[in-house]
Amino acid sequence: MMSEANRDAASTVVGAGARPSEVFPLVVDRVSKSYDVDGKIVPVIGDLSLSLDKGEIVSIVGPSGCGKTTLLNTLCGLIAPDAGRIRWYGRELAGQPQNVGYMLQKDLLLPWRTALGNVMLGLEIRGVSASEAHDRSRYEVTLFSAGPDDGTPLRQRMRAASEHFVELHGQDTAAMAAAIRERAIDILVDVKGATYGSVMQVMAHRPAPLQVNWLGFPGTSGADYIDYLIGDPIVTPLAHAEHFSERIAQLPLCYQPNDNRRALPAVPPRAQLGLPERALVLCAFHQSYKISQPVFEAWCRLLLALPDAVLWLLRWNANVQAALTQAALQRGIDLDRLVFAPCLPPEQHLARLGAADVFLDTWPCNAHTTASEALWVGVPPVTLIGETFAQRVAASLLHASGTPELVCGDVAHYERTVTQLAAQPALREQLHARLTAQRATHRVFDGARFARDIEALFQRMRARALAGLPPDHLPAQDTA
Repeated sequence: MMSEANRDAASTVVGAGARPSEVFPLVVDRVSKSYDVDGKIVPVIGDLSLSLDKGEIVSIVGPSGCGKTTLLNTLCGLIAPDAGRIRWYGRELAGQPQNVGYMLQKDLLLPWRTALGNVMLGLEIRGVSASEAHDRSRYEVTLFSAGPDDGTPLRQRMRAASEHFVELHGQDTAAMAAAIRERAIDILVDVKGATYGSVMQVMAHRPAPLQVNWLGFPGTSGADYIDYLIGDPIVTPLAHAEHFSERIAQLPLCYQPNDNRRALPAVPPRAQLGLPERALVLCAFHQSYKISQPVFEAWCRLLLALPDAVLWLLRWNANVQAALTQAALQRGIDLDRLVFAPCLPPEQHLARLGAADVFLDTWPCNAHTTASEALWVGVPPVTLIGETFAQRVAASLLHASGTPELVCGDVAHYERTVTQLAAQPALREQLHARLTAQRATHRVFDGARFARDIEALFQRMRARALAGLPPDHLPAQDTA
């Protein structure tokens, strides 16, 4: 531990006639070195060769104008990997905004005409929506893009959503990490996780003192270099903490931000979509891997129990359509009870989604982006909650939107809920009216409120770090 004398030395400049100084708070992991910054000797708490306790907060003095980036890079460059790590925690006490960075995927957008591209696009929009709403007096936002410039409007919106948009495309992971470290980011958020186009290799270089897993992958990273996973009381209950390598940081409502600037196009006539005009349309727009045998068997039982219903599916490719058609025939379902829809760009997809009566969820991996899209257009989803993050997302969205009665505990409950909605058009209309009426006012679509909630989490993460405390679980706290 450092002495009182050393504590005093931490905020003084060494040497007569030294330039005015700037004090930088740091957390130290077992360091015993002296440093030279811009030609000046910079002591660690006044002793040029002092061993410090892990996690101890100290201040070091740098020449005025050297800047935190110069100081950080000099220190990091002098410390061997096995000698410990100095971790930067910014200059919040001097009134400077926190630097928050969002790490975007290597392949930013897949082709717009693919449904998978729509899913990826939805994830990127949510991340941009959150960054747009940050309080810029307290947060400086940097977006790091490892993907090519595709010239799309979303790309331009991303640039406008942040103070800094840093292009990393074409660099190797070490160079990407160095570029992030150069920006002296306080909290780095990976919005992709272990998904297509992952940037986890960059995060493994520890380019920021606090690193966070959020949004892209519905589960733990399993990585010891990720400090926190952002969830909520439903997708990541603290009782499940042992299954996560990260510490759980809970948002008070739902971990998934939703963009209230998304399109709300008019619903086309059912005939134009290939749907029977008077049928009960059970929509199941899911990626094909989510449609397991137990899920499809439940849907077929619903079709047998509801003779006026059709099952509306995505036509991912000819093989998927052929496999599902054959499975339906084997279960006594006529071919005209299945309607396959082509993959469309996002706005057209949202428009047609409003033609459905009920949205059928899957398990053990729920709808995520598509569930929030169904809520946006006023189509009630019915879900089956499970034990894993991936099977709790739709439940989180439904609780957040004030419709927890659509969350089911077992398959029989799921089928019973769908059957009840099918038998009560007035109930379906009531749910539709409730969902559409709250689009402009409900917290689930309030981007500004979501930003305040996530900022409060960032503050709590940072406060622990500044107090010399390791990351720990952060239970939900309402910021109202």
